[in-house]
Amino acid sequence: MIRALKGRNKLGFVDNSFVNSVNDEAKIHKCKRFNDVICSWLLGSISESIYASHVCSGIASIIWNEVFETYLKADGSDIFNLYKKINSLSKNGLSVSVYYSKLDALWKDFDGLIKVVEYDSFIQVKSHIFLMDPLPHVKAALSIDSREESLQKEGSLSSSSSKTQASTFAGKLSDQKKNF
Repeated sequence: MIRALKGRNKLGFVDNSFVNSVNDEAKIHKCKRFNDVICSWLLGSISESIYASHVCSGIASIIWNEVFETYLKADGSDIFNLYKKINSLSKNGLSVSVYYSKLDALWKDFDGLIKVVEYDSFIQVKSHIFLMDPLPHVKAALSIDSREESLQKEGSLSSSSSKTQASTFAGKLSDQKKNF
């Protein structure tokens, strides 16, 4: 879905990087139409049981975030189990092309899982900010988010969250993948 949205230059509608500061009525109507199209893409790509709880949502970013927060969870054990699968895969009579395809698919799953864990860690920061009473000023919220991002880049996270720790673990495994 991310690839499809990027390809159509519409990812900003779900990751909140698009800001509609236009006052022109025609452009506002066009943005609303894009939002409706993206909502239909999102709703069309999820299962019927998930669809039922989001069909009345009219904002693409809300559908996107709710689906991610509710259904797309990963932690260190998921990453570890997938890494074990990669390491235990053997050729066992498979042709080279079949073996390579299986190994490549596992690595791609692994890379995707790493991205989910990284996304999850920012969800936690956002949730923490929204639970503050009173809500912090925008600059304070940006500061909190920037600190988290810096800590993640440094790889020296002191958070007790297994998801955040999994992100660090996964980064180290990703380096090992290059030497595989």
